[in-house]
Amino acid sequence: MINVVKKIEEQKKSEITSYPVRANYASQMGHPCLRYLVYNRLNWKDKPLPDLERKLVFDEGHYQEQRVIRDIMDAGIEIVQLQQPFVWDKYQISGRIDGIIKEGKTRMPVEIKSMSPYTWKSINSEGDLYTRKWYYRNYLAQMTLYLLMAELEQGLFILKNRNTGQLKQILYPLVYEYGEQLIKKAIKINEYVAKNEYPERMEYRADICNSCDFFSLCMPQKLRKETQVSTNTELEAMLNRRGELKPLGAELGKIEREIRNRVRDIGKLICGDWLLRQEMKMREGYEVKGGKIRVLKITNLKSREKEEIE
Repeated sequence: MINVVKKIEEQKKSEITSYPVRANYASQMGHPCLRYLVYNRLNWKDKPLPDLERKLVFDEGHYQEQRVIRDIMDAGIEIVQLQQPFVWDKYQISGRIDGIIKEGKTRMPVEIKSMSPYTWKSINSEGDLYTRKWYYRNYLAQMTLYLLMAELEQGLFILKNRNTGQLKQILYPLVYEYGEQLIKKAIKINEYVAKNEYPERMEYRADICNSCDFFSLCMPQKLRKETQVSTNTELEAMLNRRGELKPLGAELGKIEREIRNRVRDIGKLICGDWLLRQEMKMREGYEVKGGKIRVLKITNLKSREKEEIE
């Protein structure tokens, strides 16, 4: 029988690719690290491709967006310029807006963002977008630049609870001072790109640096000072092999759990070339004393996957 899920996953994987970055993306201009934004232009080939799970998350966000657009239309609201490209050649800024709502003479850019239930409940204003996780500022930067490019005074965020389908909206008036900051940032990025140079590293911040796609290229100063660099090829080979085997170990654990569930009370069973025996044993209890233990943390600098080993 055809494995439908496997076929879909194979198709999704075939769609994962990268493209040259020739402009400053409006959706990333709220990023606090100027060096990251320059890397994004000059080192786009070094940016890790998203894995299948991340690809599926992106696709789900797109599906949620399309559903909201359909709901807007079904409610009798006119929305035009869907996925309209925006390009500001002077500052090398580009983007693609979700749509523009028209009501009489009023035109208002709209950006649709799907969120987890917790995030959706916690964000209720423009201030929440600015003061909570730093990456929400990308939303504000994106909308600010769209408003400047479209010469409009107000935009609209529609936030969707991806679990329940609930919606809320946040009106965002254009803040010219913030727009000026973003334009100055774009000018700096373009200057570095033209010279094929990079700005100084920002001060190390775990919430930004640890999830950065260019972490291994940049290697923040604090980490450089505290970290030794090994050229031991045997150790590197073992770590690489461990990375290859890790997914297989996870799959093995999953299969073993499923096998246990299927033969829980069956006693003895022959299945193909395998003999399975379910036995009951007494397990001794021990009191574990408190104290320090050594924990090894292994992080893949490309995928940013982390694991702790006691």
